[in-house]
Amino acid sequence: MGLGVSYKWFSLGISFNVGVLEKDKFDNSKFFDFSGTVFSSKHFLGITYQYYLAYKLTGGLVNDVEIPEASIFREDIRNVHFDLNYFYAFNYGKFSLKAPFALNQIQRKNAGSVVAGASFTMNILDGDSTLIPQEFYNDFDEKLLFNDLNTTTLGVNIGYMYSFVWKEQLFLTLGFIPGPNFVSGDYRTTSRQFLGLGVFPKYQILSSLGFAKRRYFIAIQFISNSDYIRFGKKLRVELGKGRTTFVVGYRFRGKKK
Repeated sequence: MGLGVSYKWFSLGISFNVGVLEKDKFDNSKFFDFSGTVFSSKHFLGITYQYYLAYKLTGGLVNDVEIPEASIFREDIRNVHFDLNYFYAFNYGKFSLKAPFALNQIQRKNAGSVVAGASFTMNILDGDSTLIPQEFYNDFDEKLLFNDLNTTTLGVNIGYMYSFVWKEQLFLTLGFIPGPNFVSGDYRTTSRQFLGLGVFPKYQILSSLGFAKRRYFIAIQFISNSDYIRFGKKLRVELGKGRTTFVVGYRFRGKKK
């Protein structure tokens, strides 16, 4: 849950995760999730800091095989994540970053823009034992049976965003921003191993669907990014995060443009 405020060229949103935890299943679980965004007509700046201790593993790891009950709740797994993202919209005269995401502008015609930027990410993921449950050891390469992974990445991204507008009020914005990602770090299985410096793909998705009138607006937004880390030939790990936000707001002063 969070609050946002926008005035002229400046827009700031801050949110904190309130979480839904199965506290009866965990003896020791903690989390802190902070995100903030700043928008102008042509700039986007986003920052995220997350700390999670204790995880519930869900879904099938191999051929949809269910995870045994004894391996589902992992109070030893910890994740610390920090990332910083910046984008610039080149066609800011016709395409508005603020309209679908800051929602203090209204875009009345279809328009799109090439966007480019950079990203910086630090990620720590560790546990007392391997993150993959013991029951699945035979299905994974031994390099992936790690209990500690630390990475730092620096990415350069270029992509495209487009806003579809219907009757000057209903809008859908879609953006896909891929690019190369420079990754370094280390991991531990039986001993500490260095990943070295590598270049791997990264992609980011920004989307928003909403309805905007002069005073009131409502929208649902989805922003995600994924980093790929290669451990060897045909061996890779994807570290990603996604956030869905439901926004309801009011403009204290609205002028048609």
